[in-house]
Amino acid sequence: MPWSTRSDSLRYDIQHGDGRATVRLAGELDLAARAIVYRALQEAASASTEAALDLSRVTFVDAVGLRWLLTAQRDARAANHRLIIRRPHRAVRRLLELTGLLPLLELEDPPYDGHTVLGSNRDVVAICNAAIDSAMRIDRADLANAQLFDPQTRSLRIIAQLGFKSDFLEFFEIVDDDESACGTALNSRRSVWVPDTARSTIFAGTPALDVMLDAKSRAVASVPVISPRGRLIAMISTHHNRRPAWTNERKLKLEQLARSTGRLLHDLLSSRPGQAIAPPATAHG
Repeated sequence: MPWSTRSDSLRYDIQHGDGRATVRLAGELDLAARAIVYRALQEAASASTEAALDLSRVTFVDAVGLRWLLTAQRDARAANHRLIIRRPHRAVRRLLELTGLLPLLELEDPPYDGHTVLGSNRDVVAICNAAIDSAMRIDRADLANAQLFDPQTRSLRIIAQLGFKSDFLEFFEIVDDDESACGTALNSRRSVWVPDTARSTIFAGTPALDVMLDAKSRAVASVPVISPRGRLIAMISTHHNRRPAWTNERKLKLEQLARSTGRLLHDLLSSRPGQAIAPPATAHG
């Protein structure tokens, strides 16, 4: 089903597949949103005895929301249903750990540790910062970011950025779907050019559109960073406050920058045992 209509704090959608119903949430899980989530889970439970609650786009949860998660888990077990908490946002996971609730919930994905391994590597960060600085100059962009690809969770994580505020960075902390330019580029392994965010079919009807417009990103380009062996390593995205003049020459220069960045990252990571690079590029999703 499509995303629910925008409310003050939270939106949801429900996807079916692999014998389960997945309820994706985006926004803030608080007292006002509790009824919305309850209704979504009831709808999911009517179609399947196994449900996953995806919290990767929930950037805030209050005490009521934490208690509700625990209650929902207990209610599901009492009804002989299975409720899985999928990929909680870093801010949510931190609160679950601090309150001691994390062990009481059934989690699907392990904590992401690629940021610790690669994101703390000064050379990786320096290469990505230099790449987005060059990308902004080439594309005459207003904002830019670079994301590392985590091959285990098949998701993108922001490692470097210029110009974005916390709301944008928190919302797009994890990207593994195709409801953004970078996510679409991730799944296709091809560059994606969105000249008008508000009219794009990629963003239409999604919470991501609200975040993009709030960040004044009216156009976006996402270019995959591929190693010389054809392995996805990262993503470079440029954002514009107004419609850009993307000539073939400008697009070519951005893709050349991505290739050179891919060579640098590949050489660096290959020289450090134990630091994984993504598997060979294959289109999916």
